[in-house]
Amino acid sequence: MQETIMEFITEQNDAAVTVSDREQVRRLARSGIQSIKPQSVSLMPANQLNRTRADELRDLMSFLAGVPAPK
Repeated sequence: MQETIMEFITEQNDAAVTVSDREQVRRLARSGIQSIKPQSVSLMPANQLNRTRADELRDLMSFLAGVPAPK
């Protein structure tokens, strides 16, 4: 039986892939995995940034880039 799962990969090595969702963490044997593919759509809700103020967006981009936000 083939199962498709859509979870975050949190760790992987030659023997196993560890995945997680909101409720659990699972360690899967790599030998039981047929393929790993990236998701084709973002997990961020559509138009999420449209409700964000310019200063909030600047702070978010600074955080994601690892740059301290301007004071």
